[in-house]
Amino acid sequence: RFSVASLNKGVFLVNTFIKNFRGVLMVFQGFKKVIWLWLLIGSTILSSIFSIAMLALGLKSYNEILRIKRRC
Repeated sequence: RFSVASLNKGVFLVNTFIKNFRGVLMVFQGFKKVIWLWLLIGSTILSSIFSIAMLALGLKSYNEILRIKRRC
């Protein structure tokens, strides 16, 4: 048996669920932006550290090559 009251209650429950779900989605989108920002910052920092380390290693090996050339 269907009554108007139970139908209204069902509609109310569905609407409440949709509103809550929208709130959760908005929070998730905010988190997504923060996560992307952190990934961007982290990858930038890591790549700069890596490039500085490679540069230091390159300079070290270049100095060693110059030292070997001076001996000969």
